[in-house]
Amino acid sequence: MSKSSIDIKTIATDFLKSHNISPSIQRLEILSFLLVSTIHPSADEIYAHLKDQIPTLSKTTVYNTLKLFIKENLIQTLNIDDKEERFDVAVRKHAHYLCSKCGKIEDIDNKEIIDILSKNTIDNNQVDFSVINFVGVCSDCLTKNN
Repeated sequence: MSKSSIDIKTIATDFLKSHNISPSIQRLEILSFLLVSTIHPSADEIYAHLKDQIPTLSKTTVYNTLKLFIKENLIQTLNIDDKEERFDVAVRKHAHYLCSKCGKIEDIDNKEIIDILSKNTIDNNQVDFSVINFVGVCSDCLTKNN
């Protein structure tokens, strides 16, 4: 086991304990995967990645664990495309960018967007939740096509 995987497991364990969640093997592995993932995975992708490491893991366990993490504000859901719900461990205020060519989803931490997402009211209306998603062709795909 590498030092980085030990560090991630420690971070995941501490993170779960700080939210009063018992750090079971399944919860630790799911959270650890989310912490190192840059793909904003779906539940099926999480299951596919972990099923060989945890032979007793079921899709139901993955879904139930994700629901718990959402309820406890450890992760957020993304509904940026029509295909499937995805999950993001970054619960800070930020937007997302979906490449319509390769399907990659990136976090956008632009100051103006964060300012908009941080507003509690807009036009005298209370804002409880806000989402900003951008869809287009990413710079990698644009470079490949040129």
